[in-house]
Amino acid sequence: MQLIPAILTNSKADLLHKVGFLQGKSSWLQIDFVDQAFAGELTVRPEQFDRWPTSQAQIECHLMVANPFAWVRDCDQLLPQRLVAQVEAVENQIEFVERVVSEGMEVGFALNLPTSLERLQKEAAFNARVILVLGVLAGRSGQEFHPEIVSKIKELRRLRQKLGANFQIGVDGGVKPENFSLLRREGVDIAYVNSALWQAEDWQKSWRRLQAQAKG
Repeated sequence: MQLIPAILTNSKADLLHKVGFLQGKSSWLQIDFVDQAFAGELTVRPEQFDRWPTSQAQIECHLMVANPFAWVRDCDQLLPQRLVAQVEAVENQIEFVERVVSEGMEVGFALNLPTSLERLQKEAAFNARVILVLGVLAGRSGQEFHPEIVSKIKELRRLRQKLGANFQIGVDGGVKPENFSLLRREGVDIAYVNSALWQAEDWQKSWRRLQAQAKG
């Protein structure tokens, strides 16, 4: 199971500090963008950066925003590898796939905690590189993981097999070491960690410990 650190912050300095810490430590990192229209919170925005912070890692932008289409161009200027949009905010998911791919990026979709898998369009899922299941309500770190998402993970595995697709299944939100064995057992490909890493006093020790625990 791959471990990807996630950064959700309203501070440009905090984001840069965390990206700097992750240099050489992780092959991927996720940056969360949240607007008040979607989740009632507000994070940093792409236009705050003249250029993206230098990173050896590939960057995934998770768009927890009301209109992901409007964010594609701004994010594209920052050269991420992948954009992930919330299915609740994308009426035409195929059009979003085409738009993101046309900009040279991979595409993914995320489902908020209460959202049924029926909201995910099958053709969009087939063309996605990753499908995220949120273990908490979108937009705020530090929440408790909801283990009832296991049924949604099982549904995603069945859908992937039925479609003959190769998207990876990720779990994002509330992920802690005590959840790792459950996620591995359910065939989760990627676990995203936020507060489990950043709330520790020693990030270096925390990251090494999380990596070891994720491997089992």
